[in-house]
Amino acid sequence: MMEPFLMTPSTGPATKTGPRWAHGGEEMLFVVSGRVSVNLGAEELVMEKGDCLYFSGEIKHEVRSLGRQKAQVLVVIALPAEEAKPA
Repeated sequence: MMEPFLMTPSTGPATKTGPRWAHGGEEMLFVVSGRVSVNLGAEELVMEKGDCLYFSGEIKHEVRSLGRQKAQVLVVIALPAEEAKPA
């Protein structure tokens, strides 16, 4: 099952303990507007409008907006069958 949603990441600093989200399945990010920093495991990526990223949700990750304007990111999570919510 796929779960799409539009995210508006905060503009605050990255967490000092590193990326904090992880889940089963896979995740895709598409930057609709603005710029974001994506902490993916030990790596930091900067993405701009039109950029897309696909990765395993099991890798700890965190997304935050860069600059004064909050970005908008389309997120699609494909959960494994055992974690998917019944329809």
